Amino acid sequence: MRKFLTAPSLLTKQNVSLAVITSGVLSTTPQPAAAQCDANGLLIPTFSRLASVTGAVSVVAGDFDEDGFSDFATENDFSTGYISVIPGLADGELGAPVSLFVDISYRPRLVGAADLNRDGHLDLLVRSGNQSSIYRALLGDGMGNFELMDPRAIADTEDAALGQLNDDDIPDLLIVERNRVSVAYGVGDGTFGSATALPARIFAPRAVLIKDLDRDGVDDLLISDLFPPVVRVRYGPSYLPETASAAVLPFAPVGRPVVADFNRDGDLDVAVRGASGTEVSVSLGQEGRGFASGVSFALYGGTEIHAADLNDDAYADLLAAPANSGSTIAVCFGRPDGTLSPQADYEHPYLGKTGTLVDANHDGALDFVSVSRFPERATVWTNQCMAGLRATITPEKNLVERGSGVVLLADVNAAAVVSYQWLFRGEPIADGGPYQGANTSMLRIDPVSSATEGDYRVQVSTLAADAASPPANVALIRACGASDINADGIVDLTDLAELLSNFGRRCE
Repeated sequence: MRKFLTAPSLLTKQNVSLAVITSGVLSTTPQPAAAQCDANGLLIPTFSRLASVTGAVSVVAGDFDEDGFSDFATENDFSTGYISVIPGLADGELGAPVSLFVDISYRPRLVGAADLNRDGHLDLLVRSGNQSSIYRALLGDGMGNFELMDPRAIADTEDAALGQLNDDDIPDLLIVERNRVSVAYGVGDGTFGSATALPARIFAPRAVLIKDLDRDGVDDLLISDLFPPVVRVRYGPSYLPETASAAVLPFAPVGRPVVADFNRDGDLDVAVRGASGTEVSVSLGQEGRGFASGVSFALYGGTEIHAADLNDDAYADLLAAPANSGSTIAVCFGRPDGTLSPQADYEHPYLGKTGTLVDANHDGALDFVSVSRFPERATVWTNQCMAGLRATITPEKNLVERGSGVVLLADVNAAAVVSYQWLFRGEPIADGGPYQGANTSMLRIDPVSSATEGDYRVQVSTLAADAASPPANVALIRACGASDINADGIVDLTDLAELLSNFGRRCE
């Protein structure tokens, strides 16, 4: 728990939970009690450990038994033909792994998890890692069990990914070959049709990421290419080459690119690891489509990188899993201008890891679930330092109309609240313009516009005696009128009963 001295009382920062109206439904996300954090806003790592996960090279997350908690699938790199499924438990710990025979004798590779046969349950797709390439689907039943489907042939594959590349709502398979990228469209039964190469040659593709970059509802492609060093962008649904859209790199890329809005301008940016393992390149997205040339930042570690806001400051950070010979998780923290801080190192107990970022214990903070090869261990780095909460205001997600007003309400269960401070995109808000109540429990935003849409947080200071008080909630309250928040004809920010009665109500 962070503590700071302000005369005459010792104050503490309280976490609260988040309540947001999404598609007319009120949902809450509890936040944990505050923990001891370092200067970057991350917990000095503590790990839970689990033995007997052999030869993993990737981790795929999904709720395979539909108990509400993330489970994890990983493969065996040592010619045994098995993958492992590790159940996630309610407290963020890991259960005993279950081995699944996939009958791929040489280096099976997990492609991903998706509902391949449209039965409402997550399935797994695995491919072989040698030149006699095949794929096999494992169809899930929603209870953690899988049915192994017959093998199907595919081309020799550098990388593969699942995504929605047409409009039939069936997952499709993107295949990265040595000198081209192909699409095999899903049939809907766990199989895929014949692969068709994308238009125009890609000289030396190595990895691909499927992501809706321009937010038009259609998945786009980011393809790491060695010659020349570039991340090529193919926008759906045509996937035609657009030279101006490529992100030119200062070095040869390795591994999959990642995307995040590093400079908070509303356009997604792309980061990719350099082959040396000592740096990353960040290419800022341009308005509409395309990327600026990449800028290099030092970041030591393994091939695999992850982008997310790890310390809850509203800016995306980069995490590098350790190299095969290293035992350090490296993190570069994002800055408001889209640049990255010098890396901070967090010691990991094992060497050579792959992993994924996921909220393993449902506390609202992203945890790093990783698997090492030497020795073979699955571990969870539990992140408990998300200091505050975030509410994202977007018309599409919150049913908020531009030009209307909204209220963010912090209802903290503590007897003596000393102060509130609301933040927008990580920066403190002051009263004036569209904002009223920046230092109170209720922040009014009126009107909602493109300038006021984004991430909001509140920091609440209480007397030290209330440090252990349980949190209550923060709610986004949607108002149907630009001036009349509680629809009683009076602009009144203190009428909580009527405000709370508006939860989930649609504007007529």
